[in-house]
Amino acid sequence: MSETQPTPPTTTAAEAASLDAELRPLIDELLERGYRPVDEHNGLRVGVRVRHCGEQYWQAFQGGTAVIEVLMQRSPSSWEVSYGRPDKEMIVRRDDDRVSAGTSRYGGWADYHARLVD
Repeated sequence: MSETQPTPPTTTAAEAASLDAELRPLIDELLERGYRPVDEHNGLRVGVRVRHCGEQYWQAFQGGTAVIEVLMQRSPSSWEVSYGRPDKEMIVRRDDDRVSAGTSRYGGWADYHARLVD
């Protein structure tokens, strides 16, 4: 009988702590501005691959460039009243190859900047 080896984690504990240290302030900022977590909006939800609408190259269209980590909504908001649509913001984790040294992998996008990847 052979023992099965545990699957190695995708990130080390140190990497996970570092990512949390980057993500937490972004979440806190949205919460302070009145945003609250939501589960889904027009197919956008945590864990879904997306690309920014400004990324107009074939790799972005095929596989996306980021994953949604947090999806939030502020309601009521002046933006919602002015534009007649929900005020949604998200925090995305960009792919490794899209991040420059010293730059956070996380970024904030409004929902209308995100495009779902087929």
